[in-house]
Amino acid sequence: MEDIKGFSKYNKLILYKDGLVKFIDLQVNQENKWNKVKQNLTNNLTSLDYVVGILFLTEMNRNCKNNNISIHGYYITCALMNLFSNIKNKLLYGKKISTESILFLFKNIANNVDYLNSRVDTSNPIRKKINENLSNLIIEITPLINEIVYFKKKHKPFQALELETNQIILEVNNEAQNISNVEYDGLCNKNCYSCWVDEIMTKFNYILLIIAKFMGTGNVKDPNLYKLAEYYSNIFYTVLKLESIDNYQMTNGSQVHSDIVYQILFTNYQDYKSKLIYSIMELDINSDTIDEIINYLDNDIICKFLGKKISID
Repeated sequence: MEDIKGFSKYNKLILYKDGLVKFIDLQVNQENKWNKVKQNLTNNLTSLDYVVGILFLTEMNRNCKNNNISIHGYYITCALMNLFSNIKNKLLYGKKISTESILFLFKNIANNVDYLNSRVDTSNPIRKKINENLSNLIIEITPLINEIVYFKKKHKPFQALELETNQIILEVNNEAQNISNVEYDGLCNKNCYSCWVDEIMTKFNYILLIIAKFMGTGNVKDPNLYKLAEYYSNIFYTVLKLESIDNYQMTNGSQVHSDIVYQILFTNYQDYKSKLIYSIMELDINSDTIDEIINYLDNDIICKFLGKKISID
């Protein structure tokens, strides 16, 4: 089994990843449609996509265990990984999120509920609640999905040579003052924190977490999850932001970001990593797999920052 950027060092991650790969091979690839989704799941997933999927499975399994029901969540997981991959392409390259990806998510939520019904007795109160609240879950997540898909960024496209260091610093801290009422096509300013985190990634992570809670409890709302989604989003943002900077510099052959920009990005990462760990402990939702997810991402991010030769003291 091919390793995904060091997953073999993390037992829980590699077990989940192997299970997902087998499910994609046996289930998704046997279907006669969803060609774009199958191509993406088979050939284009990265380590971060798998981390997103494993996060969903971990949260769902915890909720299921607490309520004494046992199902797998691979249908929904594949759909969420595919959607997240689409979201990355929207953020990094300005590509549209495919309609097929959205339909695939709704289809696989229904598939997992059907699987639950085939495995859990009709007398189970959680099963009954899940079936009764399925429509409410769709009502809860659909506006957020629409906001992600149709969001048009309101900042000027990235023009590296025109950006002053102070402007970059302000934008990395989500304090940019240059937002106008004009909507621009193409890529957003690469340093636009609010477009990436507030408008897209936090909403996606909330969708992930609330579906995970729903599949184990039947509940469709939890205010605590939105803050947790924000904290996870800042971690994922750091990974993607470093990737976007590297891609730009590789394509254009120029260094456009000063060390202080990386330092601010690292400080933001450290702040939200601390908030995430504290919230996980406070909500008593820690687990060995969550520890592996955080440690894996931390190791990946720290190595990238060290490559930028910044201080991480």
